[in-house]
Amino acid sequence: MKVEVRVMDTQLEPAYADLLQSAPCAMFNHSIRFRNFLKLVIPEAKETYFLAYKEGKLVGALPTFTRDGPIGPVVNSLPFYGSHGAAVLRHGENQEVRTALFDSLRDYCVNVEAAFSTVVESPLDGCRESYSALNADFTDDRIGQITALPQYSEGDTESNLMDIFHHKTRNMVRKGLKSGFIVGHEDSGFAMTSLYEIHAENMRAIGGLAKPLSIFQAIKSAFAYGEDYRVYIARDGNKIAAAMLVFYFKDTVEYFTPAVQEKYRSNQPLSLLIFSAMRDAVVERSARLWNWGGTWRSQEGVYLFKSRWGTKDYPYRYHINQYRKHLDIAKTSKTELFNGYPYFFTIPFRLLSVS
Repeated sequence: MKVEVRVMDTQLEPAYADLLQSAPCAMFNHSIRFRNFLKLVIPEAKETYFLAYKEGKLVGALPTFTRDGPIGPVVNSLPFYGSHGAAVLRHGENQEVRTALFDSLRDYCVNVEAAFSTVVESPLDGCRESYSALNADFTDDRIGQITALPQYSEGDTESNLMDIFHHKTRNMVRKGLKSGFIVGHEDSGFAMTSLYEIHAENMRAIGGLAKPLSIFQAIKSAFAYGEDYRVYIARDGNKIAAAMLVFYFKDTVEYFTPAVQEKYRSNQPLSLLIFSAMRDAVVERSARLWNWGGTWRSQEGVYLFKSRWGTKDYPYRYHINQYRKHLDIAKTSKTELFNGYPYFFTIPFRLLSVS
């Protein structure tokens, strides 16, 4: 049966949103509201969402954004800190749909004279072998870590959660509970600004690069509080000890930005926030999964922290294609790529010989 690929326009958005509900590997990053968020954060980038049809029925999709820069256009599915993109297929669909979408991506990249394209797998995609159709020139990988949340059980949710944690994590949660923090979530500019300020301080302390305030402002513009996200706060009197941003999509919670004041760290307010948000997600949303996001294989401490919350590993890959074969990537500098393509993945920096 022939697969026809079209580019999404406004009229096709409702059908795309419906597809995501029936696609097992569709994640928060595939959503229309995340697309709107990317348009706010990366206004220079162009969206192209490929839609696959069989006999007039939408059966698959592949979201992409393109950004021009010093070595030419770069295409990501998807940009922004390695967001999951790749193909999403309606339940029961097969490889021919995925291949048609990948072929359309390749044709598009050739047409716009792209330098590179990157497709980031969904950790929930069980068809890893199908990505051979991309014929990637390079690959990179991350370890996705996901906690399977317990089913709601009246009066037992907290104990059921504790049962899946490592004993050291249970102790951290208990310490947070005993420290007297007032925990809640709130839709306010103050909460979001406080989250940003503590996050920025945390990143400065480790020599990292903080997300700018504009990111947090765009979140309030692109998403609906309560429906799409919450900001959890732990207070010590009138002082904020920790804050945490989580997103919701279908039955999954996305652990997005944690932040904790250094002087309170040992009292475990962040562990308390995670536990509280997990409990609320089970009780109020019947959530099934808590996605901790991707971890570099070198981040042993981060990996260990997440793993003790009862996670299972979901490795996933970045599939990178180079279209300008004459380009000597080894002589391209990390600084040039980093500054020239904000929020976009180009190539693994390990391949570069120039800093």
